Amino acid sequence: MPINDKFVTDYVSQVGNHLAAHSVAPTKQHQFIATYDLAVNAMSVGGGRIYITRGMLDQVESEDELAGVLAHEIAHDAFGHAPRTVTRQLF
Repeated sequence: MPINDKFVTDYVSQVGNHLAAHSVAPTKQHQFIATYDLAVNAMSVGGGRIYITRGMLDQVESEDELAGVLAHEIAHDAFGHAPRTVTRQLF
């Protein structure tokens, strides 16, 4: 379930969009979704959708760490890792 706190969602999106603009796919549109899940996790599901959990947000100690997590997920998306993983699992 997405977090409904506008400050949190805007902040995560602002950091993520700044990183995405400087990635290998700078024109690709991304959507950054913060969820209430307490597990420490972040993931790219393809199509520019990147999720980060409240558990992960609680663990990061600086904007730099948040940027590192989001940049990692942006790279997964840019290089198409999510569809490849699904394909490998199916076959």
